[in-house]
Parts: sequence; C-alpha cells; structure tokens
Amino acid sequence: MAQSDWNQYLPEESELQLLALIGHSYRVGFSPSPPDSFTCKPLLPALDLPTLPEHLRPLLKQALLYCKNSHIPVRYALETLAQRHWAPHPTDWIPVSTTEDIPEAYHPWRLWLSSQQAHITDQSLSADNWDEFYPSERLKQVQQLRAVSPDAARELLQTCASREPAEKRVKLIATLALNLSTEDADYLNTLLQDRSQKIKHLATQFLMRLGLADAPQDDIAELAEYFSLKKKLASRRLALKPLKTNAQKSRRLSLCTQVPIHALAQHLDLTPETFLKAWEPDPNKQTENDVILTLVSTSASDDLLDHLGDPKTWPKYYSLEALSILSERLSDQTCAILVSAMLAQGSASLPLACEVTRQAHIIKYQTIKKNPAYKELVAALSDATKNVTPTHHQSLANWHYLATPSAAQSILEELKPHMMEAAPILSLLKLNSRVPLGEDH
Repeated sequence: MAQSDWNQYLPEESELQLLALIGHSYRVGFSPSPPDSFTCKPLLPALDLPTLPEHLRPLLKQALLYCKNSHIPVRYALETLAQRHWAPHPTDWIPVSTTEDIPEAYHPWRLWLSSQQAHITDQSLSADNWDEFYPSERLKQVQQLRAVSPDAARELLQTCASREPAEKRVKLIATLALNLSTEDADYLNTLLQDRSQKIKHLATQFLMRLGLADAPQDDIAELAEYFSLKKKLASRRLALKPLKTNAQKSRRLSLCTQVPIHALAQHLDLTPETFLKAWEPDPNKQTENDVILTLVSTSASDDLLDHLGDPKTWPKYYSLEALSILSERLSDQTCAILVSAMLAQGSASLPLACEVTRQAHIIKYQTIKKNPAYKELVAALSDATKNVTPTHHQSLANWHYLATPSAAQSILEELKPHMMEAAPILSLLKLNSRVPLGEDH
C-alpha cells in the first residue's frame, strides 16, 4: 500500500506523534555514556560535626565576607565554629585550596579537593599506601600515630620519609618531638647523614634533648667561660660574665645552640636541674636571660622545662622572640598561661599572642581591658574624627580570636556607643559572642 493510501487511516498530527515515539524509544533503549575524559568527583564527605543552626548562618556569612574584604584570615571565623563544635553549611563556605589554613575539624573537606586521595581517607596510613595520601593528610596521620604508638610512627618514617622532598621531610621528622625517647636514637643518628641541613640540625636537637649528643670539648669549655658560679649561703648561684662587644655576645648565643645543656652543666660540675636552679633571672638583664632560654629551648629535655618556674612570670624576664621559640616546646595549657601573662603585662604584640596561644578564645575581659594596645584601639575606634585603618581591622580581629565569648560581648558593649550596630568590623565579635556550644558536646 502506498503512503498516500494509508495516510487516511492515521490520526491528525501523526507525524509528530511518531517523532515523539522515536525520541522516547531512543532515550529508553540507548543510554549515552560520557567520554573517557570525564571523571566523577566523589561526594563531599560528611563532617563529624552538626551544621551551624539556620538562624546563625547569616552572621557567619557576614563574618566570612568581612574577612575576605579586610584581608583577615578566614580561620579566625572558622576557629570559632570548630571550637564550639559546629560545621559551616557547604554553601556558606568550603575550602578553595588544599593549602588553606583551616581548623583540623574541616580537614576532610580540604582532602575532597583532591579527588585522587578522597577514596582512601577512611584508611590508615601504611607503607603500602603512603604514596596515595595527600601530603597534609599523611602528616596528620603520622602525628596521630606518633601520639598513640611512637614506635610504629618511627618505623613508618624510617621506611617512607626518605621518598619525600626536603621541605616535606622536615615536617615529618619534626613529629618525633612528640613522645621523644631513647628508642628514637638509632634513627636520629642515621638522620645526621641526611642530605638536608635542616634535618641534620633537627636530628641533632632531638639527640641533645635525649642527652645523647655532645659538642666538641673546646666549644663546651668556651661556653663555660662565659659563666661564673658563686656560693651564696648554702647554695650556688650562676651568672653570666659581662661582655664588651657584640661579637662576643653573638658568639655566646651561637654556642648555646650548639652545646647541650647537659654537657655544659657537667663541665660546671652540675646537673641540668641544679644548673637551672642556680640561675636567677634578672628583670633588668633580658639579654642575659635570653641566653639561658635559648640553651633550654634548644637542648633541654621535656622534663627539664618544668624547672623554668611559673610561666606567669616569664614575660618579666625574657624577650618575646625567645618566648616565641620556647612556646614550640610547651603544652597548649602552658602556652595559654604564657599568653595571658604577656597580655596582662602589655608586653606581647597581638599577632605573636595569636601565634603562641594555639587555642582561640581563652583570654578574659579583665585581662584584655588592661592591655595598653587594647586601650589604644578602643580610643581610636571611639574617635569619630579618625578613619578606621587596616591596622585597626587586624587588631580587632586579633582580639576576637583571643577573647572568650563573654569577653567578646564586653568588647561589643564598650564599642556600641561609638559604632553602628551593623558595622562589618564587629561581625567577628558577634560571631564569637553568639555561637553556642554544640548540642552534642
């Protein structure tokens, strides 16, 4: 039958219906596949934290926008959430770089950016899968392993660390500082032959802290000559001899980084404990005090740090630079005490205080309000004739980072008469004062 004959039996718009049928059969019968160049990115991993409540999300977004516009580290806002056990909604914030400085709680999201590592994030690091992990995740897992099983962590480093470039190898070897013991000595001695000078120096420091590294006898004797030991009643007092030139002072400080404290103490017929006990820091001789602190920071064992006295008194005797170096050896709790003492005495710069503390939101308002830098900041922000400068933005952000929630609220109340309620510069303080502790904690 010709088409002209059977067309009469077809309903109206039959050609359109036939076309629709063909299109439907094509979609059902044929499943197009993506080209080989397409890759499926894994889903964003869930964090072990609940999402910030809906009514607080606008405040977070305002704080994040303020950080971006004012060149404030975004960590200052995220640390508040992480410490209160909340996670931001992914549409409000997500890392944009694998090197971005963010709280550890949000680490899985940073790993998600690198899809080739995402599929193993739930596995434990081993020699077999070492190369499959992203460097930051690898370092994190080595740190965690070192905390619970020091020997296993050291053996893993012995097997795998040598594959890494020097910059990453230094960070990995630095994890040995945690739970450092004589069991690490053999490995540390092999690192003295490493091709990186930084690693050789780090291994030497660790051996010094274990009392297993010695300096040339000439260097020990030379450093000992800078000290005088006198009897005072039933005890002995240690003092530094006065020097005439800067070259002598520089040489003395250099020797303190090369001669272990146990070797120097032994040369003076003392133990490391009696050496520190015989030293009485003088608040008027900060340079000399820093010499002792450099010696301690470089080569003292962790137990010996307890003989330095009350951390609340350290800012009276030692420089900020020397204390900053020492802080790398201190516990989080001791660092918090030290920063509080620095701020109470007005001796600490705010960026340094934020760096040393390692914990956000620990400083009370009673300490903050007495600080000279804070008083100057409030005076500047209260003066309507002065413009708010980038320095003011950074300073107030630093105070937010250091302040407890109640202290942040007190700062807001102090600034309220002088600033608009909706001023972006106050957004971080508002976030600090209003975000509660997570329900599960």
